[in-house]
Amino acid sequence: MVTKRGIAVMPGIVVRRAFVLDVGGYDIQRRMVSDEEAPREIERLNKAIAEARRELEELQNRLSKRLAEAQIGAILSTHL
Repeated sequence: MVTKRGIAVMPGIVVRRAFVLDVGGYDIQRRMVSDEEAPREIERLNKAIAEARRELEELQNRLSKRLAEAQIGAILSTHL
């Protein structure tokens, strides 16, 4: 058995199957952005944030309708 630790987003104890995302394979390089590139990079960041928000809201709506557990929407709303 493997024990994982994390940060709780809701109070209480639940025993369920966990989905573990292995993020160890990512190699994110740090790089400098020139003054000329900065506005474009900020725009890309804002678009990525908006897309992530849209995906989370869509998932929240879909799961809230399909599952009887009202906590699903509350859990996902913590990420918005």
